Amino acid sequence: MGVSVNTEDVTKYFEKLINLQVMLMESYGKYIKVIGEFEKFTGKSVNEIIKEMFKPETLTKLVEKVPSEILGEFFAIIFEVMRLSQKTRDINKLTPDEKIEIGEKLIELSKRLKEFMEKVKSFEKEG
Repeated sequence: MGVSVNTEDVTKYFEKLINLQVMLMESYGKYIKVIGEFEKFTGKSVNEIIKEMFKPETLTKLVEKVPSEILGEFFAIIFEVMRLSQKTRDINKLTPDEKIEIGEKLIELSKRLKEFMEKVKSFEKEG
């Protein structure tokens, strides 16, 4: 048995649905564009770069250059993103509250990642 929508609510639902679609298209469009720009800049796919970045020899160089407290923060962020990505594999099975919570956590993690990069940049300037 389907959910019936009150005719008075149809306009509100339609407007919210269109706004949701616009936001999704904008976000996905930015995401795809940034990937293309990154791949054009590096000459490699994102997956290739990720594999290179997480090779033991690359991580060893990183550990030697970056202070452990900064590096620890990076790995904490990455592990949390990985944990959350497991939960979003089938997003349709999540409750609305779970989706909101995960979305808020991802937004917070993106802020922490930006802060991390600022610390790395300032460390590089000092070093």
